[in-house]
Amino acid sequence: MNATETTSSSGENILRSNKDTFIATAPGGRQIAVGREQPDKTCERCGKRWGRGPVCRSCKQVEGLPVGIVASSPLKRMAAALLDILLAIVTLNVGYAIWSIVVMFNGQTPAQQLLKMKCVHLGDHETAGWWRMVGRGFGRTAVLAVTAVAEFQAISLGTATAAGRALEIGAVVWLLGALFWCFLDRGRQQLWDKLANTVVVDDPERVV
Repeated sequence: MNATETTSSSGENILRSNKDTFIATAPGGRQIAVGREQPDKTCERCGKRWGRGPVCRSCKQVEGLPVGIVASSPLKRMAAALLDILLAIVTLNVGYAIWSIVVMFNGQTPAQQLLKMKCVHLGDHETAGWWRMVGRGFGRTAVLAVTAVAEFQAISLGTATAAGRALEIGAVVWLLGALFWCFLDRGRQQLWDKLANTVVVDDPERVV
């Protein structure tokens, strides 16, 4: 495992591995495991303070991945979602389903494959496996199903009633919040990414 040694502002020697695992050697030789919220950590890509979480707060470099692999932008993610819907319609769902089964082994949806994006598991910094992609898909379906159930209940109660209007408004707010969550999330994750512990990255050179 390749590693480089640096010195923190407190004078401790810090050994950085190529997987962004940190071991700090304190005075006297005592070794301390340092987590991802280490205050002196700087991003190898932009040189700024990393901040908290698995994604650099400035340039969106993803922790544990080769320099240059960043979390996909919210707009690109929305474009991928729309493209997935379009592909499902064009292929009458059957072709899309078969395509999805194949590319999920590589941590992708059909649209993500075309746009050179990929889902990465934050636990081991590797491409999300097939079963994790299935779980992520179920998470997305569950989030969207809440909207459908609320809308159905609103129609059953009658949208003219106070309860019906409240459910309808709640369903719309929930759906918009779920779809646009990645615009507000510092790691650019959707709710189903958080459930599956994944992040979507740009991988044009297929290095992940």
